[in-house]
Amino acid sequence: MSQTGSGEGARLQPRHYLSIVRRRGWIVALTAVAAATSGFALSSRQAPVYVAQAKVFIGPGTDGAGDLASALNEITLSGEFLTSYAEAMKSRPLAGQVVSQEKLPFSPQALTARISTVVVTNTRIIVVSVSDSDPGRAERSVNTLVTDFVSSSAVEFGGKTGVLASVLEPALAPTTPVSPKPKRDAALLAFLGVFLGLGCAVLLEHLDNRILSRDDVELALDPLPILAAIPEASGGRKRTLFFSENENSHVAESFRILRTNAQFFSMSEPLGRVLVTSPHGQDGKTTVAVNLAASLAASGLRTVLVEADLRRPCASAYFELPPAPGLSDVLVGRSELSEAIRATGVANLLLVPAGTVPPNPSELLGSKLMVSVLDELAAEGTVVVLDSPPALVVTDAPVLAAQMDGIVLVVRAGRTHQDGAREVKRLFERIGAPMLGVVINCASRDDAYGSPHRYYRYLRNGDALVPSKNPSPGHVEPGTRSTAGQDPSSEPDHEGESPPPLAPALRAGPSARHRDRT
Repeated sequence: MSQTGSGEGARLQPRHYLSIVRRRGWIVALTAVAAATSGFALSSRQAPVYVAQAKVFIGPGTDGAGDLASALNEITLSGEFLTSYAEAMKSRPLAGQVVSQEKLPFSPQALTARISTVVVTNTRIIVVSVSDSDPGRAERSVNTLVTDFVSSSAVEFGGKTGVLASVLEPALAPTTPVSPKPKRDAALLAFLGVFLGLGCAVLLEHLDNRILSRDDVELALDPLPILAAIPEASGGRKRTLFFSENENSHVAESFRILRTNAQFFSMSEPLGRVLVTSPHGQDGKTTVAVNLAASLAASGLRTVLVEADLRRPCASAYFELPPAPGLSDVLVGRSELSEAIRATGVANLLLVPAGTVPPNPSELLGSKLMVSVLDELAAEGTVVVLDSPPALVVTDAPVLAAQMDGIVLVVRAGRTHQDGAREVKRLFERIGAPMLGVVINCASRDDAYGSPHRYYRYLRNGDALVPSKNPSPGHVEPGTRSTAGQDPSSEPDHEGESPPPLAPALRAGPSARHRDRT
């Protein structure tokens, strides 16, 4: 993920990290489970270790008298001397005596490594511990150790005993091992595994340059708005006109959101010419263009869908119409525009197919005749939606962009790379083309089914009626525009009719409606 400024994407915010955890939580969970399982298995295979403890008391000698004995007691019983006594218990000669007396199966150095001593704070008590895999041997070892130490710890000063040591509490055989503790070790390693998994998830997120969610779009294409998140159709259906198949589906509702937002973010009043493109092929731009046009037509707007992808045309297949004669035939003079316009069977929606595949699509799309064709189609408030080739594959989309009122960039979740989307944005910014925003195709459930999902669940519960397919004359879809005093139901229905007569723009030369967009 890019973490640069607004020109290359926004900075990572805490919610972006939460999004990473949601998407790659399986990595965190898998790492934690693997660490906990490994820790439990390794801990269970270790030999148990028992610890036996004894307490030794260091006190003044009973024969000490006078100021000299008291002074010696205070000096010898200070913290430094108690620490010295504690260290003396771990000496190799004393350990050798214990090994010899108890006939232990290891060397004095090994026993020294198993001995630990602790001076109890603000007391004259030393706690001596010995660890062993045999609890009985641990008990015998520590008791022999403190007994030998006590017998040799008296310090004589002038025939008087200044310091005496005594066994305050002998050791008992331990019944519970101090290690291993598989459950504790598994919990500790699981906790560490969570942090390791989080690190792996963030690392993979930075290495994976694909667009996966809304957050990725915001990071890569800020400040472009997200116009809509289109969920993937069930069964991976292709070439589907969702408004004809099921106008109350989640996908159809997503295209209504796209229609409303496209009209809202349009720089022109009303929305006139819209170019739909994508960075690469198979991102779903044609599906978005076709269904956006159908959505605009469903709102009562006269709409013309232009199959401007002259290289690999697909839009006409959605309506089961032949691709020729079409746009390319008009641009080379083989057909009139009135012959190329087809009725689609959808009310208020016409189609101009691609036509015969030409050898020079970019030159035809950039010609003055193409400008006149667009002006002719956009006459009388008609919305023109163009399905163009991918912007990073050929130059057709940038050639058309200068004549557009807005550009819709389609990215496919899990397929489109952020670098490609960012390059398209820079490309259109360099030529000054107006970008409306981004459409996320095949979006995840969280991105696509937010409020629409809850809305339709509400409808299915029977708390509200499903909107009628034939709204009342006074009904206007959100985001659409109607003229004061005009009845939306009075718009002509082109289903089954021949295309309406064209404006005389082509006959009168270049249209006066053409604006200088350069």
